[in-house]
Amino acid sequence: MKKIFFFIFVIFFIFSCKRYEDDPYFSLIPKKILIKKKWNMEFVENLKTGKRSYFPYTKWKIEFKDGDKYNSEEPFLQLNDSLSDWIILKRNGRWVFVGETKLQLSYKKDETNIYIRYEISRLTRKELWIKNDDTKFFYK
Repeated sequence: MKKIFFFIFVIFFIFSCKRYEDDPYFSLIPKKILIKKKWNMEFVENLKTGKRSYFPYTKWKIEFKDGDKYNSEEPFLQLNDSLSDWIILKRNGRWVFVGETKLQLSYKKDETNIYIRYEISRLTRKELWIKNDDTKFFYK
C-alpha cells in the first residue's frame, strides 16, 4: 500500500512541475537560468487568424542577461519618398518575471518608461514562446 501511495505521489509531483501551457511535463532547471541566452525569432503567429509570418521577424533577436538586463534588435523597413531602407531598432532595458507565467520587459523611450508584458507559453533550453493579446512569438 505504501508503494502505491508513493508511486501516485511521484506521478502527481512530476505532472505538477509543468510551468507553462506548452511546457514539457518535467524540468529541474529554474526559469531564470533557462531564459538567460540570446534568442532568435523563428516566426510570429496571429492568434486571431492563425496566420504565421516569417520575414522580417526571423531577423529579430533578444538576449536576456544576468541580473535583469536585456537587449533586442528588431529590423523594420523604413519607407522614404523614393527609397526604402532597413533600420534596426535596438532596445536595452530590464526584464522580470511577474508571477508564475508572465514576463515583463521595460525600457526608456524619450524619458518615458515603456512596459511590455507577455505570457510565457513555453520555456526550454531550446525554445521560448511568448504571447500578448493578439500575437505569439516563437524564439529558438
